[in-house]
Amino acid sequence: MMRIFPQSSVQNILLMATSCLILFMFFAGKPHAQAWEEACTVTSQRLNVRAAPGTHNPVIAQLLGGTNVVWWRSEYDLDGDVWHRFPLNNGRHGFASAKHFRCNFRLTPDLVDAASTIALIGEIRSGYSEMVRRKLDAVGPNALIILESGGGLVIEAMKAGDHIRRNGATITVNGRCASACLFVLAGGMERFTNSVALLGLHRAFLPDRELTDFERQENLNRQRRYLSQMGVDPVFADIADAHPGDLIWFDHHELFKWGFLTEIIRD
Repeated sequence: MMRIFPQSSVQNILLMATSCLILFMFFAGKPHAQAWEEACTVTSQRLNVRAAPGTHNPVIAQLLGGTNVVWWRSEYDLDGDVWHRFPLNNGRHGFASAKHFRCNFRLTPDLVDAASTIALIGEIRSGYSEMVRRKLDAVGPNALIILESGGGLVIEAMKAGDHIRRNGATITVNGRCASACLFVLAGGMERFTNSVALLGLHRAFLPDRELTDFERQENLNRQRRYLSQMGVDPVFADIADAHPGDLIWFDHHELFKWGFLTEIIRD
């Protein structure tokens, strides 16, 4: 969701190469090459583990409540719901709905230096931009950011994008980046995604009422200015404004054309 509340150097080339390597290894599906992971605990009493995302797929195992697993990546079923993929004791991989897990993000040291990499995963809430600024200050310039979010506050997203651009950071999207998340993505100096990542948007709204015509126009103008400053075609703001309802998911080549992505990584 997206809500509004009132008011190339050598270094970059090397960073780009590092980002490409991380994305390639991430989607190769090899645990030893994983750049980041989440430690997840089953929250339901008994959880079916399936052969692929979706309840129509066969059950291959069951997990009891309180069981801990290491999630390697997310995939989506035909309804767009998130399913976690994780290794089983028999050497196979299984899938279970993300709704039945409590997860804690952590970086793994195999491929990335945690001192220069940060993860921005989750809803873009009040204080998000300040959290991003603190994380960037801690790692220094030219950070690598792993981004995934279902959206949130657009103003916070644009402020975070400003901090990211001043840092010179590169952003990779490995899962879902929706609505306000795209305005965070725009802040990256280099912006990558893999071929299965989902990126979408809809018109901004207030949580408790409709935007007035004046507020809607002011919001639209603010988004156009921000996108222009980030080197993204401001027409993107108008496209989002024309879709007040459900999320629209964009073809990655469209996002590349508009300047949202600087490269699409092939799996």
